[in-house]
Amino acid sequence: MDLVGEYITQYADDPRVIYGASRAIRQLEINSSYPDQPIFDNINFRKAIYYAIDRETIAELANAQPMPGIVPYTSAAYSDGTLFRTVAEQAGYLPENYGYDPEPALEYFNKALEEEGLDKVSVVLNYTTTLQDHIIIAEFIQQSLPEIFGEDRFEMEIRGLPSAQNIDNLKASPTNPRAYQMALAQWGLSAADFAPNKVFEVYTSDYPRRNGPYKSTRLDELYAESIRDEVRRDEKRVVELALEMEKVFIEEVINVPIITSSTGLGMAGDRLILAVDQWSPGGGWCWKFADIDVTK
Repeated sequence: MDLVGEYITQYADDPRVIYGASRAIRQLEINSSYPDQPIFDNINFRKAIYYAIDRETIAELANAQPMPGIVPYTSAAYSDGTLFRTVAEQAGYLPENYGYDPEPALEYFNKALEEEGLDKVSVVLNYTTTLQDHIIIAEFIQQSLPEIFGEDRFEMEIRGLPSAQNIDNLKASPTNPRAYQMALAQWGLSAADFAPNKVFEVYTSDYPRRNGPYKSTRLDELYAESIRDEVRRDEKRVVELALEMEKVFIEEVINVPIITSSTGLGMAGDRLILAVDQWSPGGGWCWKFADIDVTK
Protein backbone atom coordinates (compact mmCIF):
# COMPACT_ATOMS: atom_id res chain seq x y z
CA MET A 1 0.00 0.00 0.00
CA ASP A 2 1.04 3.62 -0.47
CA LEU A 3 1.90 5.69 2.59
CA VAL A 4 0.62 9.26 2.78
CA GLY A 5 0.02 11.93 5.39
CA GLU A 6 0.41 10.97 9.03
CA TYR A 7 1.13 7.32 8.14
CA ILE A 8 4.54 8.32 6.76
CA THR A 9 5.68 9.39 10.23
CA GLN A 10 3.84 6.58 12.00
CA TYR A 11 5.60 3.85 10.01
CA ALA A 12 8.90 5.61 9.27
CA ASP A 13 10.99 3.04 11.19
CA ASP A 14 9.08 -0.02 10.03
CA PRO A 15 11.38 -2.37 8.04
CA ARG A 16 8.54 -3.08 5.60
CA VAL A 17 8.60 0.51 4.33
CA ILE A 18 9.97 0.95 0.81
CA TYR A 19 10.98 4.28 -0.63
CA GLY A 20 10.10 5.84 -3.92
CA ALA A 21 9.72 9.30 -5.38
CA SER A 22 6.89 11.69 -6.10
CA ARG A 23 6.12 14.01 -8.99
CA ALA A 24 5.05 16.79 -6.63
CA ILE A 25 7.64 19.45 -5.85
CA ARG A 26 6.83 21.91 -3.07
CA GLN A 27 7.94 25.33 -4.21
CA LEU A 28 7.84 28.91 -3.04
CA GLU A 29 6.25 31.39 -5.42
CA ILE A 30 7.37 35.03 -5.17
CA ASN A 31 4.86 37.30 -6.88
CA SER A 32 7.11 39.58 -8.91
CA SER A 33 4.17 41.81 -9.90
CA TYR A 34 2.93 42.57 -6.39
CA PRO A 35 2.62 46.39 -6.55
CA ASP A 36 3.60 47.19 -2.96
CA GLN A 37 6.68 44.96 -3.03
CA PRO A 38 8.88 45.96 -5.99
CA ILE A 39 11.76 44.11 -4.30
CA PHE A 40 10.01 40.85 -5.25
CA ASP A 41 11.11 41.51 -8.85
CA ASN A 42 14.72 42.13 -7.78
CA ILE A 43 16.89 39.19 -8.85
CA ASN A 44 19.18 39.62 -5.85
CA PHE A 45 16.24 39.36 -3.45
CA ARG A 46 14.99 36.24 -5.22
CA LYS A 47 18.46 34.71 -5.07
CA ALA A 48 18.67 35.58 -1.39
CA ILE A 49 15.51 33.57 -0.71
CA TYR A 50 16.71 30.66 -2.85
CA TYR A 51 20.06 30.32 -1.05
CA ALA A 52 18.64 30.96 2.43
CA ILE A 53 16.43 27.85 2.48
CA ASP A 54 17.82 24.80 4.26
CA ARG A 55 16.19 22.16 2.08
CA GLU A 56 17.94 19.22 3.68
CA THR A 57 16.68 20.02 7.19
CA ILE A 58 13.17 20.70 5.90
CA ALA A 59 13.22 17.38 4.05
CA GLU A 60 14.21 15.54 7.23
CA LEU A 61 11.36 17.18 9.12
CA ALA A 62 8.86 16.40 6.38
CA ASN A 63 10.07 12.88 5.50
CA ALA A 64 10.77 14.15 2.00
CA GLN A 65 13.69 14.73 -0.37
CA PRO A 66 15.49 18.07 -0.78
CA MET A 67 15.06 19.57 -4.22
CA PRO A 68 17.26 22.40 -5.57
CA GLY A 69 15.93 21.98 -9.13
CA ILE A 70 12.47 21.79 -10.64
CA VAL A 71 12.44 18.49 -12.59
CA PRO A 72 11.24 15.73 -10.23
CA TYR A 73 13.04 12.50 -9.37
CA THR A 74 10.31 10.64 -11.27
CA SER A 75 11.26 12.04 -14.68
CA ALA A 76 13.19 9.73 -17.01
CA ALA A 77 15.71 11.32 -19.35
CA TYR A 78 16.23 8.48 -21.79
CA SER A 79 14.35 5.41 -22.98
CA ASP A 80 16.83 3.16 -21.17
CA GLY A 81 15.40 4.41 -17.84
CA THR A 82 18.17 6.87 -16.94
CA LEU A 83 16.61 9.46 -14.66
CA PHE A 84 16.88 13.15 -15.47
CA ARG A 85 18.16 13.94 -11.98
CA THR A 86 21.11 11.60 -12.56
CA VAL A 87 21.99 13.48 -15.74
CA ALA A 88 21.50 16.85 -14.01
CA GLU A 89 23.85 15.90 -11.18
CA GLN A 90 26.54 15.15 -13.75
CA ALA A 91 25.91 18.40 -15.64
CA GLY A 92 27.45 20.47 -12.85
CA TYR A 93 25.04 23.40 -12.66
CA LEU A 94 23.27 22.45 -9.44
CA PRO A 95 24.45 24.35 -6.35
CA GLU A 96 26.13 22.45 -3.54
CA ASN A 97 24.30 21.55 -0.34
CA TYR A 98 20.96 21.53 -2.19
CA GLY A 99 21.27 25.27 -2.72
CA TYR A 100 21.53 26.21 0.97
CA ASP A 101 24.31 28.77 1.48
CA PRO A 102 23.61 31.47 4.09
CA GLU A 103 26.67 33.61 3.32
CA PRO A 104 25.82 34.51 -0.30
CA ALA A 105 22.14 34.60 0.70
CA LEU A 106 22.90 37.46 3.09
CA GLU A 107 25.07 39.19 0.48
CA TYR A 108 22.26 39.03 -2.08
CA PHE A 109 19.78 40.28 0.52
CA ASN A 110 21.96 43.24 1.48
CA LYS A 111 22.47 44.15 -2.17
CA ALA A 112 18.75 43.96 -2.88
CA LEU A 113 17.89 46.23 0.05
CA GLU A 114 20.52 48.73 -1.09
CA GLU A 115 19.22 48.70 -4.68
CA GLU A 116 15.64 49.23 -3.52
CA GLY A 117 16.52 51.84 -0.89
CA LEU A 118 15.05 49.79 1.96
CA ASP A 119 16.06 49.09 5.55
CA LYS A 120 13.63 46.20 6.12
CA VAL A 121 11.34 43.83 4.25
CA SER A 122 8.09 42.42 5.67
CA VAL A 123 6.42 39.67 3.66
CA VAL A 124 3.33 37.48 3.86
CA LEU A 125 3.56 33.79 2.95
CA ASN A 126 0.41 31.79 2.18
CA TYR A 127 0.32 28.02 2.65
CA THR A 128 -2.27 25.23 2.56
CA THR A 129 -3.45 24.14 5.99
CA THR A 130 -4.31 20.59 4.94
CA LEU A 131 -0.79 19.79 3.69
CA GLN A 132 1.53 18.83 6.53
CA ASP A 133 4.69 19.59 4.58
CA HIS A 134 3.35 23.08 3.76
CA ILE A 135 2.98 23.70 7.50
CA ILE A 136 6.51 22.42 8.16
CA ILE A 137 8.03 24.58 5.42
CA ALA A 138 6.12 27.73 6.40
CA GLU A 139 6.94 27.48 10.10
CA PHE A 140 10.57 26.59 9.45
CA ILE A 141 11.39 29.42 7.06
CA GLN A 142 9.42 31.91 9.15
CA GLN A 143 11.98 31.24 11.88
CA SER A 144 15.12 30.56 9.85
CA LEU A 145 15.12 33.40 7.29
CA PRO A 146 15.22 36.22 9.88
CA GLU A 147 18.13 34.40 11.54
CA ILE A 148 20.08 34.76 8.28
CA PHE A 149 18.93 38.20 7.13
CA GLY A 150 18.55 39.81 10.57
CA GLU A 151 15.42 39.89 12.67
CA ASP A 152 15.34 43.69 12.47
CA ARG A 153 15.60 43.59 8.66
CA PHE A 154 13.36 40.71 7.59
CA GLU A 155 9.95 39.67 8.87
CA MET A 156 7.63 36.96 7.58
CA GLU A 157 3.97 36.50 8.44
CA ILE A 158 2.52 33.11 7.53
CA ARG A 159 -1.15 32.62 6.65
CA GLY A 160 -2.80 29.23 6.44
CA LEU A 161 -5.51 28.96 3.78
CA PRO A 162 -7.86 26.23 2.59
CA SER A 163 -6.43 24.42 -0.43
CA ALA A 164 -8.98 25.85 -2.87
CA GLN A 165 -8.32 29.42 -1.75
CA ASN A 166 -4.56 29.10 -2.00
CA ILE A 167 -4.86 27.61 -5.49
CA ASP A 168 -7.35 30.28 -6.60
CA ASN A 169 -4.98 33.02 -5.44
CA LEU A 170 -2.09 31.45 -7.34
CA LYS A 171 -4.09 31.10 -10.56
CA ALA A 172 -5.39 34.68 -10.28
CA SER A 173 -1.96 36.26 -9.97
CA PRO A 174 -1.18 36.71 -13.69
CA THR A 175 -4.17 39.09 -13.97
CA ASN A 176 -4.52 40.20 -10.34
CA PRO A 177 -1.14 41.38 -9.06
CA ARG A 178 -2.45 41.59 -5.48
CA ALA A 179 -3.57 37.94 -5.38
CA TYR A 180 -0.71 36.98 -3.05
CA GLN A 181 2.77 38.10 -1.99
CA MET A 182 4.46 34.73 -1.50
CA ALA A 183 2.82 31.31 -1.52
CA LEU A 184 3.71 27.66 -1.25
CA ALA A 185 2.60 25.70 -4.29
CA GLN A 186 3.24 22.46 -6.10
CA TRP A 187 3.03 20.78 -9.48
CA GLY A 188 2.95 17.07 -10.22
CA LEU A 189 2.95 16.49 -13.96
CA SER A 190 2.53 12.94 -15.29
CA ALA A 191 3.44 14.23 -18.78
CA ALA A 192 6.98 14.78 -17.51
CA ASP A 193 7.55 11.13 -16.53
CA PHE A 194 9.11 10.45 -19.92
CA ALA A 195 9.54 14.01 -21.23
CA PRO A 196 11.48 16.23 -18.77
CA ASN A 197 10.98 19.29 -20.95
CA LYS A 198 7.21 19.17 -20.19
CA VAL A 199 7.95 20.29 -16.62
CA PHE A 200 8.69 23.76 -17.91
CA GLU A 201 5.46 24.32 -19.81
CA VAL A 202 3.68 25.53 -16.65
CA TYR A 203 6.38 28.20 -16.09
CA THR A 204 6.16 29.77 -19.53
CA SER A 205 4.72 33.27 -19.78
CA ASP A 206 1.63 32.22 -21.76
CA TYR A 207 0.61 29.04 -19.93
CA PRO A 208 -3.07 29.68 -19.03
CA ARG A 209 -3.01 28.01 -15.57
CA ARG A 210 0.34 29.31 -14.36
CA ASN A 211 0.87 30.06 -10.66
CA GLY A 212 2.62 33.38 -11.12
CA PRO A 213 3.38 36.23 -13.52
CA TYR A 214 6.29 34.44 -15.18
CA LYS A 215 8.25 36.38 -17.77
CA SER A 216 11.43 34.53 -18.68
CA THR A 217 12.09 35.14 -22.37
CA ARG A 218 14.91 32.60 -22.35
CA LEU A 219 12.77 29.86 -20.82
CA ASP A 220 9.96 30.57 -23.28
CA GLU A 221 12.37 30.24 -26.21
CA LEU A 222 13.95 27.03 -24.94
CA TYR A 223 10.61 25.39 -24.25
CA ALA A 224 9.25 26.34 -27.69
CA GLU A 225 12.35 24.80 -29.24
CA SER A 226 11.94 21.58 -27.21
CA ILE A 227 8.44 20.85 -28.54
CA ARG A 228 9.17 21.36 -32.22
CA ASP A 229 8.42 18.16 -34.16
CA GLU A 230 11.97 17.63 -35.35
CA VAL A 231 13.31 18.14 -31.83
CA ARG A 232 10.89 16.22 -29.64
CA ARG A 233 11.71 12.97 -31.46
CA ASP A 234 15.38 13.37 -30.46
CA GLU A 235 15.55 12.40 -26.78
CA LYS A 236 19.18 13.52 -26.45
CA ARG A 237 18.35 17.02 -27.73
CA VAL A 238 15.23 17.23 -25.53
CA VAL A 239 17.34 16.42 -22.46
CA GLU A 240 19.95 19.01 -23.46
CA LEU A 241 17.22 21.64 -23.68
CA ALA A 242 15.65 20.50 -20.38
CA LEU A 243 19.04 20.81 -18.67
CA GLU A 244 19.43 24.32 -20.04
CA MET A 245 15.89 25.23 -18.95
CA GLU A 246 16.52 24.04 -15.40
CA LYS A 247 19.76 26.02 -15.34
CA VAL A 248 17.85 29.15 -16.45
CA PHE A 249 15.14 28.37 -13.89
CA ILE A 250 17.69 28.43 -11.07
CA GLU A 251 19.69 31.40 -12.38
CA GLU A 252 16.58 33.56 -12.81
CA VAL A 253 14.85 32.12 -9.70
CA ILE A 254 11.59 31.71 -11.56
CA ASN A 255 10.44 30.24 -8.29
CA VAL A 256 12.12 28.52 -5.34
CA PRO A 257 11.97 24.70 -5.31
CA ILE A 258 12.24 23.26 -1.79
CA ILE A 259 11.39 19.57 -1.45
CA THR A 260 9.75 16.77 -3.33
CA SER A 261 6.97 15.24 -1.30
CA SER A 262 7.18 11.69 0.00
CA THR A 263 3.99 10.18 -1.38
CA GLY A 264 6.13 7.67 -3.24
CA LEU A 265 6.59 5.76 0.01
CA GLY A 266 4.92 2.41 0.39
CA MET A 267 4.69 -0.58 2.65
CA ALA A 268 5.23 -4.10 1.37
CA GLY A 269 4.29 -7.13 3.46
CA ASP A 270 6.68 -10.05 3.98
CA ARG A 271 4.70 -12.24 1.58
CA LEU A 272 4.45 -9.67 -1.20
CA ILE A 273 6.48 -10.26 -4.36
CA LEU A 274 6.90 -6.98 -6.22
CA ALA A 275 7.02 -6.89 -10.01
CA VAL A 276 9.85 -4.32 -9.96
CA ASP A 277 13.09 -3.97 -8.02
CA GLN A 278 12.88 -0.20 -7.75
CA TRP A 279 10.33 2.58 -8.03
CA SER A 280 9.64 3.35 -11.69
CA PRO A 281 8.42 6.51 -13.46
CA GLY A 282 4.78 6.21 -14.39
CA GLY A 283 4.33 2.85 -12.66
CA GLY A 284 5.57 3.52 -9.15
CA TRP A 285 5.81 0.21 -7.28
CA CYS A 286 3.39 -1.46 -9.75
CA TRP A 287 1.23 -2.77 -6.91
CA LYS A 288 -1.40 -4.29 -9.19
CA PHE A 289 1.22 -6.56 -10.78
CA ALA A 290 2.52 -7.87 -7.45
CA ASP A 291 2.06 -11.47 -6.35
CA ILE A 292 1.74 -13.29 -3.05
CA ASP A 293 4.27 -15.84 -1.79
CA VAL A 294 1.96 -18.64 -0.64
CA THR A 295 4.84 -20.59 0.93
CA LYS A 296 5.11 -18.13 3.84
